[in-house]
Amino acid sequence: MASRRKRGPVAFRPHLSVGLALPSFSSKCSTNSRFFQSLNFIVAGARLPSPLRGSVMSAGCACLGVCCADSPTLCVPEVIGFHSGVPLGVDDEFIKGGDMANTEILELEREIFELTARLTELRKSSTGDEVRDYTFATLDGETSLLRMFGDKNQLLLIHNMGQACRYCTLWADGFNGFLNHLESVMSVVLVSKDPPELQRQFANSREWRFRLASHGGGEYITEQTVMDGADNMPGAVVYQRDGDKITRKNSCAFGPGDIYCSMWSLLGLAGLGESDWTPQYAYWKRPDKMDDGGANLI
Repeated sequence: MASRRKRGPVAFRPHLSVGLALPSFSSKCSTNSRFFQSLNFIVAGARLPSPLRGSVMSAGCACLGVCCADSPTLCVPEVIGFHSGVPLGVDDEFIKGGDMANTEILELEREIFELTARLTELRKSSTGDEVRDYTFATLDGETSLLRMFGDKNQLLLIHNMGQACRYCTLWADGFNGFLNHLESVMSVVLVSKDPPELQRQFANSREWRFRLASHGGGEYITEQTVMDGADNMPGAVVYQRDGDKITRKNSCAFGPGDIYCSMWSLLGLAGLGESDWTPQYAYWKRPDKMDDGGANLI
């Protein structure tokens, strides 16, 4: 494999979330050919800085990654991370241009990205602690933690406080949107203290597609809480199984402003935080005057 050749980093406009580091193009490399074919229509619509736009589209001098013309079997386009459209190692000359006015914000975003990557690595290496096989109630009868795994070796249990928490509802609304993506790699179940009938009724009202189970406020949530001293704290736990052995690999607690609900990040772009906004079950407001007369309105 040829030696890596480094080029100066580039900065995209802050609203554009793009994170590509391109290998040098070679006609010998079928991977590169397919990569640039798929890339052309993406880059064509992106407002990139003019010095970069031409080099990317020409597929000639876009070697920001790995030069592997002699080893097409090793040619894998590199992808580097951007947070809010900001690449790691932003070039100062682009920052001075005015589109990225606040250098401190960019530096902080870069630090957050690097810390998040480090956190993921630590979680990957976590061995966790073995736990017992807890039982839960569902509409179909009793089930167990082990059975929740289904045909997967990892299980994500979302700890929801129940239908009486607007914040928990906000998190679940978000997770529901990419449930199919999550379920492609691990089993996912939402648990709460609410009885199964109430769980399903509320889930249907929110159009949630989760599998549901009730711990009823019992031993599971007391012993497997995501925060010491809190027996109904919202959060998530990832369990791993090896045969009949269950290990609690990682966990997290949910709270306003956390990294698990994208709503807070988007509000933050507008300079808004938890003191400025509170989630509600619905945002429809009753008209001052009902055109149907308003009889029997609940």
